[in-house]
Amino acid sequence: MALVARGLGSAPTPEPPPPAPAPARPTPTLDLGPVDEGWTLLAADEEVWRVDARTEGGRLDVRVDGRPVESARLPVDVPVPSGGWRHVHVELFGPDGDLVAREEVGVLRLPAHLAREGPRAARAADGSLLLLVPPPAARSYARPDLRVGNNNEYFDKLSRLSLDLARGPKPLAHPYLLGRCEVSAGQFRARFPDHEAARGAPPDHPVAWVTREDADDYARAFGLALPTLVEWMWAARGGDERPWPWGHAAPADLPANFGAAALPVDSLPEGAGRWGHLHLAGNVHEWVAVEADEGDGLLARCLAMGGSWTQGRRRPTSATDLRLDVRPGSRHDAVGFRLVWRPDP
Repeated sequence: MALVARGLGSAPTPEPPPPAPAPARPTPTLDLGPVDEGWTLLAADEEVWRVDARTEGGRLDVRVDGRPVESARLPVDVPVPSGGWRHVHVELFGPDGDLVAREEVGVLRLPAHLAREGPRAARAADGSLLLLVPPPAARSYARPDLRVGNNNEYFDKLSRLSLDLARGPKPLAHPYLLGRCEVSAGQFRARFPDHEAARGAPPDHPVAWVTREDADDYARAFGLALPTLVEWMWAARGGDERPWPWGHAAPADLPANFGAAALPVDSLPEGAGRWGHLHLAGNVHEWVAVEADEGDGLLARCLAMGGSWTQGRRRPTSATDLRLDVRPGSRHDAVGFRLVWRPDP
């Protein structure tokens, strides 16, 4: 056997150091600011929505309402009219032409009488918090038939009256802001202190004892309106035709007030609808503004929606299609309203 002599004390031959890693290639990034469910609000004094990016040798394509925006520099400012909205489509491509990001954002600019409180929330002058409701992708909505909610022998049956026989897809292309809660008794009395609605309801409970004209007068005083039947139902049914604002299931302990008395307007957050609105089921029935083409005669002017605490233990099998027939000039202890703001067409 051959022996290999090793020198005593000799150092081993050092291995060559590993090659230095190649510097990381910068990644293109897109910056759209705060966006929630594909929408964002601008304050009244914000005239443009800004699209910014780090292209790192790539390119940014921006289209507004389907038309390309030519811009030689970043950021890209998208003008939005006061009280109007824009649909913005953004695509970011890397240096090799590969798609890095694609976003579609609706941008709604508030009027001067509403204060922005986040990407989907605004505050009205009466203190009401309004939450954004996006429009249907189809830009129209075919609401379902309504159910009678008068707590009589016709309770919870399909009405099949002129309002339903005349229904069909209605245009609904605009986003809108709908009150998170019903208007409270305290809010209403602050505007109309001598009104009959000042019957002693706690200030944080929903106002009642108001006609539809009373409700409309209050809304117009703050530059707002009553929601139309289509706007109310689209928000309540959440875009997927849910029978309850929170979804399709009806647990034994409903997160809705069909009990013995009204609750404060900010109660039962677990029963919120898809876009954050409370009490679209129960608490008080809500006046809606039925449009001229929704039907004819008295029925087209006398709807309050959603059910109320007066149903008691005889709860309905759904709420988002539940109507109450009440004459528009009448007052009731369980009929109130919430507010809406819609942008210019």
